[in-house]
Amino acid sequence: MPWTLSRRSFAGTLGLAAGATLIDSPLTRVAEGAARRPRPSTAVILNSNENPYGPPPKALEALGRAGTLSNRYPDALEDEMRTAIAKHHGLTAGQVVLGCGSSQILQMADEAFAGPGGRIVAAEPTFEAVLSYAAAIRAEGIKLPLTPDFRHDLRAMAAAARERNAGLVYVCNPNNPTGTIVPGAALASFVESLPVSTVVLVDEAYHHFVEDPAYRTAVELIAKNPNVVVARTFSKIYGMAGLRLGYAVGSKERI
Repeated sequence: MPWTLSRRSFAGTLGLAAGATLIDSPLTRVAEGAARRPRPSTAVILNSNENPYGPPPKALEALGRAGTLSNRYPDALEDEMRTAIAKHHGLTAGQVVLGCGSSQILQMADEAFAGPGGRIVAAEPTFEAVLSYAAAIRAEGIKLPLTPDFRHDLRAMAAAARERNAGLVYVCNPNNPTGTIVPGAALASFVESLPVSTVVLVDEAYHHFVEDPAYRTAVELIAKNPNVVVARTFSKIYGMAGLRLGYAVGSKERI
């Protein structure tokens, strides 16, 4: 059978040591010992795409001030946070939802727009969390291979979404793990080709790293397309992966 690439199979090629932990062997004990040893603070963890530089100075200052509030639940500050994010994007607070990292945003989107028995269309390979959550809630994940140049096959994804009446289409832009982008014009046309009942979830975790002038944030599409939801995170460019800070913006109805 032909060999196919996915984030899972890529990790699997490196996973023999992890598999060996299921049995009692010298390799098991070596792996367990390595897991207990602290890794250097300067380590670059490539498979997690962590920012090795950590939070920027202004963020560290804010974290220092927030430390005195760490004994309190953050509920009272939620509205303030949503208002600040909305102002940044030129939206209203009612168009923002917060999450425990953007991963929770993907989970909430699966539950809200697909649910058990629903259908979710995504590229393969892409960030696998949205499909993992789909399996957990017994939604059907429909995976469409990337094009030969490792880009989203938007035509195939749109056709599958229409034919299978998908509740959610996931577009990771830039894509993880390929780093390729969906140009702004192509994304706009893709959204227009779908029924408004199908939500397009655009994951922009790596938005800040893009230099290609053809790229556009999907936030620009929300005003005319109420079925667009955009996920963002503080984990990557801001180096705050351990704090689990994420959010989504969209129309008030979808949020």
